[in-house]
Amino acid sequence: MKRRIRAWIERLFHSRIEECTLLRVVETNRITPHMLRVAFIGRDLEPFATNENLHVKLLLPPQGAARDHWLKEEPGGKVRLKGRNLDPVFRKYTIRSIDAGVGRVAIDFVCHEDGGPGAAWAAAAKPGDVVGMIGPGGRSAAPADWVLLAGDETGLPAIGRILESLSGDARGLALVEIDGPEEEQPLSAPPGVELRWLHRQRALAGTTDLLADAVKAVSLPGDGTRFAWVAGEFAAIQAIRRHLRATGLGKQEQLVVAYWRRDEAEARGTG
Repeated sequence: MKRRIRAWIERLFHSRIEECTLLRVVETNRITPHMLRVAFIGRDLEPFATNENLHVKLLLPPQGAARDHWLKEEPGGKVRLKGRNLDPVFRKYTIRSIDAGVGRVAIDFVCHEDGGPGAAWAAAAKPGDVVGMIGPGGRSAAPADWVLLAGDETGLPAIGRILESLSGDARGLALVEIDGPEEEQPLSAPPGVELRWLHRQRALAGTTDLLADAVKAVSLPGDGTRFAWVAGEFAAIQAIRRHLRATGLGKQEQLVVAYWRRDEAEARGTG
């Protein structure tokens, strides 16, 4: 029985790899001291070019693997590992921008000294490195007369993408928690959507009530349709979810998701 289960898991694992899209790094750009944008090229990116599903899973090479040829694309488009003993690292990220026509996609990575394997991979990324991409998934903000976007650094790439997808007459507020002024980055928001940066003043991410308090201070409009999209650390997300429910915001009017947990990040490294 155990052998059959193990064989089933192995088949499932390799089928996911076969279905992934192969991406190759073409450029890296340090957006802020702790935000690194990695641009890739790939084929058949049309399924990923959607504003409804923003997230993907990246397959990153395990430590010690050759970063530029640990995956190979076979005739017919299937992707395979170049060594059966390789155990890829799976991490979820937001597509920051995509142009399926030219086969280019960009993903932002939060990079800290104590970051995990995803951040470590991005910090050392160079043209020619390859990764696999599976997806897309993860909902965006639903259309509404007024929208609230809120998140920390991990939610910032999605907030930036959502802001760019809003109509020119959109109204709302975007709250972004970051370390300090040096982590602010240019974002394109409609005139009716206020962008407000929240500075932790060097406090560690996940140790303050900054984002939750800012959301609690927002007066939600009582007329028209409205939607709240929030992403960040688990404890802050719990507090925000409780608050939004207390305000009467319905389940169909919000998407509040924990992207990470501070206790788990401290145990294994983030990213």
